[in-house]
Amino acid sequence: MNQKYNYVGYVVLAGVFLGVGYWWGNRQSKQEVATALISSDDQSAVLLTVKDVPRITINSLEKELNELGEMDQQVKMMLMLDPVGTKERIFKDQSRMVVIEEWATNNGVRSNADYQNKRAKILQHIDKQLDLEQFLTAHKVEVSDAELLDYYNSHKDQDPRIIAAQAGIKSQAVEFSKKDEANQFATKLKQAGVLQLDQLAKEQKLFVRNLGNINANSYAEKVIKDAVLKVTTFPTVLVVEDKEKAKAWVVVALSQEVAKYNDFEQVKELLKQLLTPKKMGEMLEVKLPEYAKLYAVVENGTYFDDLRASQKDNSATDDKEVGETTDDIESDLAAVGSEK
Repeated sequence: MNQKYNYVGYVVLAGVFLGVGYWWGNRQSKQEVATALISSDDQSAVLLTVKDVPRITINSLEKELNELGEMDQQVKMMLMLDPVGTKERIFKDQSRMVVIEEWATNNGVRSNADYQNKRAKILQHIDKQLDLEQFLTAHKVEVSDAELLDYYNSHKDQDPRIIAAQAGIKSQAVEFSKKDEANQFATKLKQAGVLQLDQLAKEQKLFVRNLGNINANSYAEKVIKDAVLKVTTFPTVLVVEDKEKAKAWVVVALSQEVAKYNDFEQVKELLKQLLTPKKMGEMLEVKLPEYAKLYAVVENGTYFDDLRASQKDNSATDDKEVGETTDDIESDLAAVGSEK
């Protein structure tokens, strides 16, 4: 569950303030700097006061930093790379927000209708997010190791998280524009041995393409794939031609390779991240209808059925009108032709 609730008020403006820099702090005179005090509330040094009342303390700043670090990985990284500088920038942001809050309070903006309407909508959105978070916490799902292992074994040949290398025939290819050129190269390669492929290609300034392990699902050209999959002895040198594309290849089928997989423990957490939302969805499919029945929640499904029917009728009417318009145009064109 995403914990970023946009931290209404502060986090929304924090990014803006981070870019502003230190202009606010630099413009303050020595007389504006608060004298070091100890807060009676949290027993830590006071960093900012408003009319001699502590508003930001070391403890409150540290608490804010911890919360921001939990919600925003970028802030967390900044605190690791430049802890003092980041703390000071965030303190400056808090200081500016205190000034803005004081302005809002003194000018009565929080009581105007627009402010209250926007605040109510934001709080309503946050309430929904928190309701969902609490619901998921109360109905927490866990993917067991047995379920993970079952998925691992049943999807090891399909899931890219699991498979490290697919089974198939390890192959390489060199492309030519003419089949005769491919035949000449293949003859030299057979004489020198397949291990000399790279050297022979280099001498003729040709590119050796690694085809990987070719199997039925490979993305290699169909003519190459069909030819390679017929090979039963290794290594084998093939000349493959695609007449439609006017291309030819010398293909070396090196060896039959078995599939290789990442260890279960290596991909266990990745699979858990994959399966947990799925299991959560299954839980919701069961629990939500139960609670809907308990709380007498009734959906009016006919509304959407009527909308679809109306949409279908409108579409049919539009098609008919288009057809009639086309017929009219054809009629007009025919009439013009006859007059000529």
